[in-house]
Amino acid sequence: MRKVRVIAVLTMGLVIFVNPVYGGASLIRNGSFESDGAINITEEVPESWCDVNAPADKFDGWIDTDWSTHGYAEDHHSLTLSTEAFATFEKGDMVTVSQQVYLTDVNQIIFDLELTGTYSSFPWDPEKLSGLLLIDGTVVWDSNDLGPDSEGEYFDIAVDVNEIYRDSNSHTLSLAMRANISEMHLTSYLARWDFVKFNAYCGGFGYLPEDFNYDCFVDFRDFAMLGDIWMSDNPAWKYDLSEDGVIDGNDLMVFTLGWLDCSYWENWDANNCYEVTLPAVDVDESGEVDYGDISILQGYWLAEGDCTTRVDISKDGFIDFKDFAYIAEEWGTRSWLYGLD
Repeated sequence: MRKVRVIAVLTMGLVIFVNPVYGGASLIRNGSFESDGAINITEEVPESWCDVNAPADKFDGWIDTDWSTHGYAEDHHSLTLSTEAFATFEKGDMVTVSQQVYLTDVNQIIFDLELTGTYSSFPWDPEKLSGLLLIDGTVVWDSNDLGPDSEGEYFDIAVDVNEIYRDSNSHTLSLAMRANISEMHLTSYLARWDFVKFNAYCGGFGYLPEDFNYDCFVDFRDFAMLGDIWMSDNPAWKYDLSEDGVIDGNDLMVFTLGWLDCSYWENWDANNCYEVTLPAVDVDESGEVDYGDISILQGYWLAEGDCTTRVDISKDGFIDFKDFAYIAEEWGTRSWLYGLD
């Protein structure tokens, strides 16, 4: 019965809201490509990377575990963009994988990259190809900046973000590979991307629920903050880990499960370092599933889903009651972002 009442109330809200309301958490979702498993991106779009443009018979792409920078474990993934062997390219041909992001407080976009040829006799050639980072279709970084012999692995490449992008609007961030000359390629060339992140919220990884002081670690400082409000029956939301309205042993039990965990990307090799995500239904990235998400849903109602919004939650290409049902199901859900001051 409660679910029926929630859906009824939200339906009224859908009618009431007229203009979309946008959030603006500066985050990369699935920047480590861990949410997909092994996939071919020409057949299945990577989670949160809502648009793939790979011209047929020229480019390919996939997510797998052949190369990664997450502690080099078997189950860590990366994105590979590849040219097709024996394909003829025109100068400017390009494959892109894109995501909508907010850059309000982002000074740098950071990522790891490998540039290589399929065979040692055909190494990566910067005259032929470039790995690119684009914002709203404009190239903001070119792998040729790495030098004339750019084949190899690169870690923590940092690209400065122009202040013109640090506004309240969403922007299209694209990972890309481009042909620089017109010719036939006798072999395949690979650009592998991993660990894409911002210099915000623990390097773009977000805060763990037990990280009360927002230093990206769960330690004695957080324990002391929990102790300061022990047995409080009117706690701030972020301290009520068990969500029962009082700070007691239930919250301490949850807290201990996260003891000494971290979410800062420089500690990624440690087993206790995690990438924190937001629910897919938190479309406006406010930290709570609420009328802000319904408002955006209304703004795209009955439209075809595309990369301009994350509101196509059902991933069927249309904004309709299927997406509405997902929001209703998770109504009121909160994440770490909700607790930020």
